[in-house]
Amino acid sequence: MRLLFLNIYLLIILFVQTASSSSMLTDAQTITGDSDDCQRTMICPGEELIYEVSWLGVGLGQIRLQTGEPTWYDGERRHHATAVIDSYKNLPFVSVHARDYTEMDSNFNSRGCRSLEKKDGYWLGENYYYLIPEKILVVEKTKHERLSSPPTERATYDTLRITDSWFQDGLSLVYFARANVHRRDTLCVPTIVYEKVGATNFYFTGQKTTAEIAALKNPVRVVGFDGKAEFDGLFGLTGDFKGWFSDDEVSAPIKAEMKVLIGNITIELIQWKRPNWSPPVVVER
Repeated sequence: MRLLFLNIYLLIILFVQTASSSSMLTDAQTITGDSDDCQRTMICPGEELIYEVSWLGVGLGQIRLQTGEPTWYDGERRHHATAVIDSYKNLPFVSVHARDYTEMDSNFNSRGCRSLEKKDGYWLGENYYYLIPEKILVVEKTKHERLSSPPTERATYDTLRITDSWFQDGLSLVYFARANVHRRDTLCVPTIVYEKVGATNFYFTGQKTTAEIAALKNPVRVVGFDGKAEFDGLFGLTGDFKGWFSDDEVSAPIKAEMKVLIGNITIELIQWKRPNWSPPVVVER
C-alpha cells in the first residue's frame, strides 16, 4: 500500500535511512543551496510539493515530496529527496505511514535509497546499496522502535546481481520523469522494487495540454505522458499509468492516474513551496 501512494509517477515504486539523517547513503560534502538553481533548473533545494491521493473522490492520504541540499561525492554532484507518506486517520481499510529517501546522480539515476514503514508499532527499514563496478545490489533490513531511533536489528537480507549500470528506485523515478518529460522518446528504465529489478516504461510525447486541480481556479498548463510499470507492487500496483507535469522549466508533477486492486486512484497537487514559482495557469483573456 505504501507504493500505492508514492509510486504514482511511477512512478513507482517507491522509496532510505532514518529521518534524522540528511546525508543519506554516502559520506559527502554538503553544497550550500544556490537560489539561482530554483530559477534556472528543475531541481530546487528546499522545494516541497504536497499531493492528495484519492479513490472515487474519497481522500486516502497525502504524499509530501521534499528536495534536499545537493552534495559532492567522489567528484560527482548528488541530489537528495525525501517522501513523507501518511494516510488519513480513521480510514477503515488503509493505514500507511512511510518515509522514503533517495540519492541521485546528476542525471537523476538512483545511487542509493532507503525506506521506513510503520508496521505493528515498529518502523521497518529497507536499505539499498549499489556497488556499480561489481554490479551488485546489497539489500539490508532494519528495525526501529521510533522513527528517529537507531536500529535495534540490522541484517544483510540479500545481494542481487544487476546487469545495468543505471536504474531507478520508486522516488528517483519522479525526478527522472521530471528531467525527461519534455522529450519525445520512449524509455525503458530498470527499476528496483522490493528486492527485485523490474522495469518502468515511459512514453514521452511532449503533448501540451491542461489539467484542472482543486487548488487553482484556472487550468494548469501541463505536458502529459503515458507509462507502464512492468512489475508488481503492493495493492496490485502495476500496469498502465498517466502523468501530467507543469509545462515550464520546473516540470513539477501536477496530477497522475493509475490503477490498483480497488480501482482507479488519482494523485493531485494541493500545496507547493518553491521560491518565485506557482503552477503555470491558463490566463483568461
